[in-house]
Amino acid sequence: MSLRTCTLCGCGDLGPWEASPCPSVLAARGKSLGNADAAVYVLERADGPLSIYDIQRGITRNFGWEPYRPSLTVSVANDLRCCWAGKGLYALYRHGLIPGPRKLVDVAKIVLQAQDTELTADEISFAMRHLGYRFQKQSLINALLKERSIERVAWRTWVFGTDRPISNIRVAPTVTKFERVVERVRQSVSLALVEHRRRLSRTGLGLADTDSIYTDGSQPPAEPWRDASLSEVVERGMAPERARSLCDATCDSDRD
Repeated sequence: MSLRTCTLCGCGDLGPWEASPCPSVLAARGKSLGNADAAVYVLERADGPLSIYDIQRGITRNFGWEPYRPSLTVSVANDLRCCWAGKGLYALYRHGLIPGPRKLVDVAKIVLQAQDTELTADEISFAMRHLGYRFQKQSLINALLKERSIERVAWRTWVFGTDRPISNIRVAPTVTKFERVVERVRQSVSLALVEHRRRLSRTGLGLADTDSIYTDGSQPPAEPWRDASLSEVVERGMAPERARSLCDATCDSDRD
């Protein structure tokens, strides 16, 4: 969901904090760019998130000068046009990320608020990676456990407290732009959850949310492990001895 279009370069996916003319147009006009504008210039030409090191190399390649990396790091981190994508990684709104958050837990807050329903840690993690974030799942779980505004509804589901605003994350400068960003997140997360369920249903090692056992209480027609190979069963966490005996028993019953 595009917020604005650059009237000069034609880019139709400017983020809520980006302005026209963009750094690409300014550079074409011969304007001198500082660290932040030069970083955005490099990110405009990227296909996805870049590290500070790669942004620095891009600036050197395009402009012939090398910014001091600690200074560049501070400039990019403080510039809301640059969307944080994980530790030391940044991209733009056009790459699918959320402007404003600089921590995993803040991204999770927006995902939960946009979806407005309970999600498991696995679903939150999958959705955030689908958006383009790079992180370790355990880091996300630790962040969820420490955050008071995210409530643990059950032993495996989480929900964002609706009475606790997230305005301090600075997603957008106006309410209208904020709502449009959240709507794009909602659509992206919905697609991610559909893909998450599809992948679960195809593994043969577990049940998807649309299985009959969840909808009408009936049992599935076959054991969830029946069509899995020994290596797949072990990969899911079952002890090798137990997995081997289970697979052998399945083979024996098939022969009978």
